[in-house]
Amino acid sequence: MTPTESLRQLVRAWAGVVPVPTAPPSDPGGLWRLLWDHHVEAALGPLLPAAARNEHTDAAVAQARARTTQLLLELERLAPALEAAACRPVVLKGAALALSHYRDPAERWFVDLDVLVAPDKVDRACAALGELGYRTLETHVPVKLYDEFHLHRILEGPGNTVVEIHWALTLPGSVYAYDTDGVRERACEAALGGTTCRVAAPEDQVLHAVYQHVADGYADLRRVLDLELLSRSMDETAWRRVADLAEAGRMSRPLALWLDVAASILGRPVKDDLWIHSPLWPRARRAVANLNVADGCLSRRATTTPGYVEFLHLLLVPGRSRWRELWRALVPDDERVVGAGHVPGPLGGWPGRIRAGLHNGRDLVRVAWVACRG
Repeated sequence: MTPTESLRQLVRAWAGVVPVPTAPPSDPGGLWRLLWDHHVEAALGPLLPAAARNEHTDAAVAQARARTTQLLLELERLAPALEAAACRPVVLKGAALALSHYRDPAERWFVDLDVLVAPDKVDRACAALGELGYRTLETHVPVKLYDEFHLHRILEGPGNTVVEIHWALTLPGSVYAYDTDGVRERACEAALGGTTCRVAAPEDQVLHAVYQHVADGYADLRRVLDLELLSRSMDETAWRRVADLAEAGRMSRPLALWLDVAASILGRPVKDDLWIHSPLWPRARRAVANLNVADGCLSRRATTTPGYVEFLHLLLVPGRSRWRELWRALVPDDERVVGAGHVPGPLGGWPGRIRAGLHNGRDLVRVAWVACRG
């Protein structure tokens, strides 16, 4: 059994679909590398039999758990200051999921703290964190330019803790959209130490993960674990809201693909009567099947295959927007340049962008050849 097959079985054991393994995997080293790459060692590592663990792996699990605990303690320190500044933050992504859906919050690894505030409260939120030792993270891109083309501001604080202050959940030029006012209205209360904080509602966590999958090429197994836990707290009304939000934000195709990928990895549908059907046209469905996106998630193919993320994105883009997105890939605009961490000017104007686009086009053709030939 390959490491990816062992990982699939371990996920299913975690979800209660199959029994917890009693025999060590055939390649424990390869499996542990995948656990570390996906940052799921704290959730899945303890399920492995003792013969597949050692001092090094146990230390890695302990370190991952300690990191999450440290970040949640820092969130407990920051939340009152943001509330006092009338920012009413909504905690997003990893921290929100750890607090609201994981039996043991330390099982959910995440790299930073993400909070959503109203656009007119961003400066106030940054000032409140500044009082606690946070400063805007210095990059090659000036803050004003980054604000124009991005969706959050990045601050770094004591112990190199990073906080992202979001005012939006999709990039300004994205073909997808998200109602952030609705996210703030639907936010739920979750326990945080001796107090509480507001976290994104399950349906918003689901749809936000869909957008993240589009951005990274369905390469993060943590979101499959998240979806399994989120689905346990969602009734029919919540799922209908997910579908409505996805349709309004033009994310129905990415949502349908994610549900298919999660079902393939978990070994059963996330929702028994799955009524969210993929609106992909036949050739796109064949391309997705040939690429085997579920296996690509387990093996993190998007991180090793240039053009894979962009190709999936073009398959999922609704309507005629596909041609616009292809043009943006072949001739990168300012938003993509800034998103890559560069200032638009030094790229050499149109000649430089066209050279970058030709490189992107070559990668797209290579992935398309595999997808259409399989």
